[in-house]
Amino acid sequence: MQEVALYFTYPQPAAYFAWHLLTTRPDAFPGLKVRWTPILYRRLMALGGADDKGSPPLVLRYMYSDAQRWADAHGIPFKAPHRALPADQTAHRVHLLAQDADANDPPGGKGWEAAWLEAMHMAVRRDGMDPTDPVSVFELATVTKIPGLDDISDPRLDARLEANTQAALLDYACDVPFLVWKGEAFRGVDGLEWLSARLRGERGQARL
Repeated sequence: MQEVALYFTYPQPAAYFAWHLLTTRPDAFPGLKVRWTPILYRRLMALGGADDKGSPPLVLRYMYSDAQRWADAHGIPFKAPHRALPADQTAHRVHLLAQDADANDPPGGKGWEAAWLEAMHMAVRRDGMDPTDPVSVFELATVTKIPGLDDISDPRLDARLEANTQAALLDYACDVPFLVWKGEAFRGVDGLEWLSARLRGERGQARL
């Protein structure tokens, strides 16, 4: 089984759909193990030469209307909550803590990272929680019982997010979600459909 880094951020709607496909359709991705890798999105955009202020309003308008189409097609909930602090990284710091908890105490069940992925995506896309509200995110992490929350302000977590972002840049990531498999880049949810076809030895684009 090949492990690949999937670069993502929680505020990005396509990351929610990628999580949904990868967790509910493992048959569509044979032999693939995803390493969920949170990054600093605006930092990546700046490093790549783009505006670090986020997507323009018209792009966001289209992105969310397209996301609603995906949600309707797959029969899953989708909300687009207002983001008060777009640059807040609390959700991604908790993700790293969940990864550490899995590494230090390998789970018998689905694991802390998987629990946090599910908790965050459902809180944001089903319940409408702002993924950049540090108070709400930390309360969710507490309820989810993610280990190590006393270290949430450890600067080493931010250093790891920067390292992840640099790794994404080296992989020529231009957006999230984004991954590279056997030298070929796949961006967004439609990228996962192309990847699914590649994994199964097909030339075209899979329809998931």
